[in-house]
Amino acid sequence: MPLKNALSFGLVSIGLVLAHPILAAEDPSPKALIEEAQEIYAGHDSISKLSFTIHNPDKRDRHEDYTMLWMEPESGSIEDKTLLFQTFPPDKLGVAFMNWTYREAADHEDDSWLYLPELRTVRKISHGAHQRRHDHRQDPDDEFSLSVLQRAQLLERNPEMDHLFRLPARTVDNKTYIRIERTPKTAMPDFPFSRSVVWITGTPARIEHIDYYDANDKLVLRQDITWQQIGKAWVWKEVRADAPGKDTWTRLEVSDVRVDTGLKEREFSKRRMRQGYR
Repeated sequence: MPLKNALSFGLVSIGLVLAHPILAAEDPSPKALIEEAQEIYAGHDSISKLSFTIHNPDKRDRHEDYTMLWMEPESGSIEDKTLLFQTFPPDKLGVAFMNWTYREAADHEDDSWLYLPELRTVRKISHGAHQRRHDHRQDPDDEFSLSVLQRAQLLERNPEMDHLFRLPARTVDNKTYIRIERTPKTAMPDFPFSRSVVWITGTPARIEHIDYYDANDKLVLRQDITWQQIGKAWVWKEVRADAPGKDTWTRLEVSDVRVDTGLKEREFSKRRMRQGYR
């Protein structure tokens, strides 16, 4: 799902089946089920508005708004390009971020750039700095330090990175969910969980819920995803993450979505970052 790559910037400046038809014919592997849900059609390009809300009982709610451009190049080594322009709060107006993700991610890290209007310059973000800015535990002064929706929850996770196990299906509110348990094969700092359980439903197959557990197998994070259909494409409408037992949550809302608008690669440039969205 491309939005997971695209929306990773939300934490920089600041990551299925009702009678699933395939089950009637065969019993697909957990990997096949995860891949099918992650390959849901989201268009070849899109323009949308993003709104983050962070709620913490000890702080005033914080809001961050963006306009996002995203596209998949038809060929080449780049998997997708994302360009975000911050529109709120007023003191961040004009800040822009651009990210290029590569198909062979293991061989080529993302290329990322940040434009700060007060300095009138575009800066290349190194991988180390990029990671630190996505990990609020390492940056207590970051304005998104209270967010429970982190980069790990906005990016697609390759099924090859986990041991996969199919759990019994579960029905909630007349929806039947396929559940896949994912246990990381190797511990990674950007995924601080011992395991997760993905809930899949719908036609086409969509991931609508994910539970995350810590090293003591305690449920520490719940993530809910609401989808919207735009033509033939399916994209996120809302993503909400909350910490069980705490009045702490983060919500991402996606609105005014236009899919397959004909965006060109030349739109994703340093020049466009300086010009802003128009």
